[in-house]
Amino acid sequence: MNLEAAKTILLVEDEAIIAMEEKMALSRYHYDIITAYSGEKAIEIFEDNCGKIDLILMDIDLGKGMDGTEAAKRILSKKEIPVVFLTSHEEPEIVRKTEKITSYGYVVKNSSITVLNASIKMAMKLFTEKSRVKEQKQQLATVNKKLTSTNKALEFTQKKLLDREKELLTREGRFNQAQQLAKIGHWNLDILNNKLEWSDEIYRIFELDPEEFCATYEAFLELVHPEDRETVHQAYQDSLVTKSPYEIVHRIKLKTGKVKQIHEKCVTEFDSQENPVFSIGTVQDISNNNGNAS
Repeated sequence: MNLEAAKTILLVEDEAIIAMEEKMALSRYHYDIITAYSGEKAIEIFEDNCGKIDLILMDIDLGKGMDGTEAAKRILSKKEIPVVFLTSHEEPEIVRKTEKITSYGYVVKNSSITVLNASIKMAMKLFTEKSRVKEQKQQLATVNKKLTSTNKALEFTQKKLLDREKELLTREGRFNQAQQLAKIGHWNLDILNNKLEWSDEIYRIFELDPEEFCATYEAFLELVHPEDRETVHQAYQDSLVTKSPYEIVHRIKLKTGKVKQIHEKCVTEFDSQENPVFSIGTVQDISNNNGNAS
């Protein structure tokens, strides 16, 4: 038994007998048919039933008054919906009229009901796929806009920190030149794909070559000092559970054996189901001047 809800079709046909025959034939395929006998009436019915109509079967030649292509154009200006044109003509100029409108093909009137039903099903399938693609593009645009905003915020924060460092260097002169200035880099973690991106400054802090090192969360943990590794991992996991930023100071052990102390901050973004999807953070080298952890 087919439990799928019946699709509602607006049939626009100016000849009552033909409209009745088409309605009866289509009803056998379990469509709900609403009939309009003019383009003006089709627009009125569509406005009254907007959201309930799944497809429009539009006769091109509707006699006196508005023709089918003009009626379809006005309806489509209000809402996207699949339109299949019906015509008793196959002349190129008739076909060209339908091509100027976002339609889902046309069917010659003397075609069998089997052909008409197949055309309807194909139009609905294409419309559903087109709507899905459009929705995905909109979602992608929203994500890209959000990521762009996040990256701009990080760049702005880094610039402010660098400006402060320069101001500090100028103000305190040669005495502070002997001090190692704070080095800060930023990172982005795509949690779903486990893709980690480091800024150049982080590679300098970790004394790694970007061409030789593949940055992942697991690779980062391997660089954390063994005695701090579980603490760092747990701090990050706890932040995902509590949905709050985290801040931690820990050590890293470089390939050369040198140990550094870093100050790390992180915030995580969550989707509508509250699943973590994206983390951003900063890393600051707070080691003393000789490069060893304090």
